[in-house]
Amino acid sequence: MADADKEKAEKVAAAKKRYEQIKKQKAKEGKKTSTTASKKDAKVTEDVVEDAPEESAVDAAKDITNGDVAADETTSLPQQSKQRSESFRLGSQQATRIEELEKENAALKQEAQSTAKRLAKVEEERDGFAERSGDVATLTSKAKESDELKSELAA
Repeated sequence: MADADKEKAEKVAAAKKRYEQIKKQKAKEGKKTSTTASKKDAKVTEDVVEDAPEESAVDAAKDITNGDVAADETTSLPQQSKQRSESFRLGSQQATRIEELEKENAALKQEAQSTAKRLAKVEEERDGFAERSGDVATLTSKAKESDELKSELAA
């Protein structure tokens, strides 16, 4: 018994949700006549849901959603055409965006290659400095030794 009540409640909730989605969709399209009709339908469904038992509420919600679906089917041809043309425009916009991103990607690859070359040059230079600093250290120590030997010979 509880399962049946739960199923009925879920069906009513689903019907209400679908009705609200259709209502929002029509509101977006800017059809004032359909929104006023939707408001009237909404009032009717609310009255039906509040006054009638659950079984009749489920049937009423189904009838309302079926009526909205039928209305959508009659207006769907122009809407479908509009959606197709919009999708083509979106496709061309996406294609240009893809081309821009590919160009940017190629430029970034070239920049990465030039940066890698510069890094290699800087590392070679650093290694050269390290070798020279090692040579300087040995020369400094030899100079100290020679100074010590000179001072010993002078003494």
